[in-house]
Amino acid sequence: MALIMVAFLFVPTWQNQNKDMKTKDGKASDAKVTLTPFYLTLNGTEKYEERSKDNIIKEQKILNETKITIYIAILAIVVAVVGAFSIFQYRTRTLQVKLGAFNSLLLCLIVVCISINIMQGNKLLDNPADGDFQGFFIPIIGILLNMMANHFIRRDEKLVKSADRIR
Repeated sequence: MALIMVAFLFVPTWQNQNKDMKTKDGKASDAKVTLTPFYLTLNGTEKYEERSKDNIIKEQKILNETKITIYIAILAIVVAVVGAFSIFQYRTRTLQVKLGAFNSLLLCLIVVCISINIMQGNKLLDNPADGDFQGFFIPIIGILLNMMANHFIRRDEKLVKSADRIR
């Protein structure tokens, strides 16, 4: 799981863009929003054309906004470190279970932070499409792997306790 969370740092988490070039108020926008564990960025151009009897007025505005989301990356690094540390705590399985539960909590927090940033990214667009969830599922896979690890650690602990009773 630690390797998966390190890979999560290098994959775009989510991308979205406007469905249509034309917006409701006559503007044309090719804006694109990208969420990574480090940044939420809006890039693109917005074109506006106004026609009157005498002349045509054209405007073009370059969209370039960036919001820092480094707290997602920090949480992912903490999850990777705790996961790697818990691997070497095989002699104290109760500590391993507690570290696994803590990791699951952090992974859920990462999913909540990503969801909040996705909602904020959709607000930046005039006419958002469905979006492309590229690395969004990596923390969810981490949660499932963590649950499986905790299940097998508990099963191993029960096996050791039953072997102690036999002696």
